Amino acid sequence: MNVNPPPLLPNAPPFRHLPAGVAIPLARAERKICKRSREELYAFDIRGNEVLYVPGQHPREIELSDEAAALCRDRIVTHNHPNHGGSFSIVDLEFAIKNDVREFRAVDGVRWQFVYSLHRPDGGWPEGFFEEVYDEYRRTLPAVEARHQREVEQGSMSKEDSLYELLHETWERVKGVLGLDYRRIPWSD
Repeated sequence: MNVNPPPLLPNAPPFRHLPAGVAIPLARAERKICKRSREELYAFDIRGNEVLYVPGQHPREIELSDEAAALCRDRIVTHNHPNHGGSFSIVDLEFAIKNDVREFRAVDGVRWQFVYSLHRPDGGWPEGFFEEVYDEYRRTLPAVEARHQREVEQGSMSKEDSLYELLHETWERVKGVLGLDYRRIPWSD
């Protein structure tokens, strides 16, 4: 595995859909947090102004006050996943939906291959939508876990790959049912 992540440049795939004014500071922030050992969070407005930074307190979670969470409304919010890499937890999606985040991102801090992204619908998150997401997640996750367990037992998938891919595969299935604008974007072409 590489010791250093590849460069995250503003013209790389994770940023191409964004105006340059936000792509540049977002790329800098994601480059900074991708190797940190604790989860950290940045929020930017659509013009690229940093409106919130939460330094790492814990390896697997970020603690936000209600006031800080309110600053994430209609913002582009990014954070790192330093220990497991991989995609969003259900807590991540709850935060993004309930706080009306414009785009929610997670930077892979393990393999440095992907940025995970969830875009809010143009009209905003529908009332009660998180409950639909949660219910579908709870239906989907056990099936993905069972398939991964079989593949690990058969030797066709490593435990490490299973942990890394589990949530991504779950969200891909949930996306297909509920129409989430969820993406796993490679760091480079």
